[in-house]
Amino acid sequence: HLANARYTGILRNTFSVYAYLLDLGVRSTNNSQTYGARLAGELPLDGGFTVTYAAEYAKQKNWHGNPRIYSLNYYLIEPGVKYDAATLGVGYEVLECNGVIGFATPLATLFAFNGWADVFLATPARGVRDLYVKATYGWKNIPVVNAVNVQLIYHKYDPDFGAGSYGHEWNALVAVPITPRWTIEARYADYTPGTVVLPGRTKIWLSANFKL
Repeated sequence: HLANARYTGILRNTFSVYAYLLDLGVRSTNNSQTYGARLAGELPLDGGFTVTYAAEYAKQKNWHGNPRIYSLNYYLIEPGVKYDAATLGVGYEVLECNGVIGFATPLATLFAFNGWADVFLATPARGVRDLYVKATYGWKNIPVVNAVNVQLIYHKYDPDFGAGSYGHEWNALVAVPITPRWTIEARYADYTPGTVVLPGRTKIWLSANFKL
């Protein structure tokens, strides 16, 4: 059972509340009940600047025959600023743990979170704390192509429980819309392990997207 209610206010902010009740099998350790709220929006300032913000909190507990009894928190804060075609933001996302199980997101599009190298497709038993900085810029009306958009993200990962570091990761993206319908992209991810040893990895994507 999934429920999500959203309200968009006059100050360009959106407030959402949600409840996700997952029954994924008999005595599955992914059976959970998650309740949360999120606020995100923009605040225009003088001189062409815009402040962006997002804050989210969720509580997750075992549900529907899950043999593991737990109660974990998730929280996110992400302030940023936009000016012309540039954006700069910093974020801090925490998926708590109890030393045995971490805050689970089995239905999530995990590629969009915690780095494109897909190191954390499942939350480790020690949880994850992700401190990240991201910057984007877009050039328009340039010769040959319509525009060029670039994005650079840096992640620093740490456990929520215990000492050590999971390491860090760099992500980079170049997207070029060559026509109103066609866009080509090059994407790069490089993960370097920390003192808590996880396999390092580097990934590169080349793609072409067509929009109807």
